Amino acid sequence: MRNRICFVVMILVSMLVTSCGESADEAPEDSSREPEVTAAEIPKTTMQEPAPETTVTAGEPDEPVTTVPTSLIGEPIDVGMYPRVATDDEYIWVASAESDTIVRIDPAIHKVTGALQGLGIQGDIAVLDDQVWVIADSWLEIDREAMEIVDSMPALTEAYDLAAGFGSLWVVSNYEDIVPASSTIPGSVMPDPDILRIDPQEGAATARIPIEGVCLTPGLGQTPAVIQLDAFDDAVWALTFCDGDPGYVAAHRIDPYTNTAERVAVVSGEDDGEISVQAMTVVDGTPWLAAGYLASESGIPSWLVRIDTDTGTYEELGELGRWPRGIAYANGFLWVTDCADATATKVDPSTGDVVGEPILIGTPAPENVNEAEDFSCPGDIVGHGNTLWVSAIIDGTVIPVNVGN
Repeated sequence: MRNRICFVVMILVSMLVTSCGESADEAPEDSSREPEVTAAEIPKTTMQEPAPETTVTAGEPDEPVTTVPTSLIGEPIDVGMYPRVATDDEYIWVASAESDTIVRIDPAIHKVTGALQGLGIQGDIAVLDDQVWVIADSWLEIDREAMEIVDSMPALTEAYDLAAGFGSLWVVSNYEDIVPASSTIPGSVMPDPDILRIDPQEGAATARIPIEGVCLTPGLGQTPAVIQLDAFDDAVWALTFCDGDPGYVAAHRIDPYTNTAERVAVVSGEDDGEISVQAMTVVDGTPWLAAGYLASESGIPSWLVRIDTDTGTYEELGELGRWPRGIAYANGFLWVTDCADATATKVDPSTGDVVGEPILIGTPAPENVNEAEDFSCPGDIVGHGNTLWVSAIIDGTVIPVNVGN
């Protein structure tokens, strides 16, 4: 989850979008376990029949990236561009601001079983205590079984990322909540952002938590930003970015019991490129980051970063693709999506080593991403059972990938 996206890579993605996605197909007749769906349009999806003899090859024909049986890849589900993905014990949830749609997917049958449209969706989706929350014109609470809005509260800040955990919602405070726009000076250093902790029952913020030291060496024009905010088992974690030459990213641990934040580690860029960290996950208290540079700018390969929370140091481990975009822990392994290569890479968290070949999940970008006209750009990734659910940012789909036991 990535607030106020300030990366060059995300600007590039937005420039590539030239048309809106098609609206979804009408919903299939539902089974008895699900309520009747009243949304006007709901996409349909089914898993492909196994076809071990059929393969899909990534990259240029003479230099394939990988070969993958198509039986691993399920039928893509149309949801709208820039889909945000969340999961709970029973369902996969997807929100797309472009199509203004929330979709509920039953991962057991790989089908859409509910949808809501026309909510004014503006940002993220998260699940808290069996209720689904989404950032729209106001913040909406949705009953996950009935697929109905059961509550709403006025937006306390202009937010994009939303985290849910420890009985609270967590959002990044907009800069104008801290310093009014009229008081800022062009080219000046913006203040460090704050995290708001919100009681959804009261509809009010219960704590404002400063994230200090985002820009460690402030200089003219540097802009601090929280680019990801997520709740994990041990704490709430924020990933912050500060541009510059070189730029750097910091990981911050927010203690939900004391409402305090600690900067755990800083990952610096090299002199010949501005660092791009698009995603973080935390496994047993250890943060993992997918880091690198946009391939078209530096040609430096991306890598996996493991942070030692005791020492504040980090290791650069397994080499990744050209443009890592999402990371998740599922089935005992880390999985990293790559926007440019259109792949998901499996990583052993005990060693940081890449396991096997990357799985091709869509259409890769050409060698020079700046020349790309049509590619899939896998982004958000979540695991549910033996299946990964991957969002394709440009295609506007969510794709199930069977990764076995």
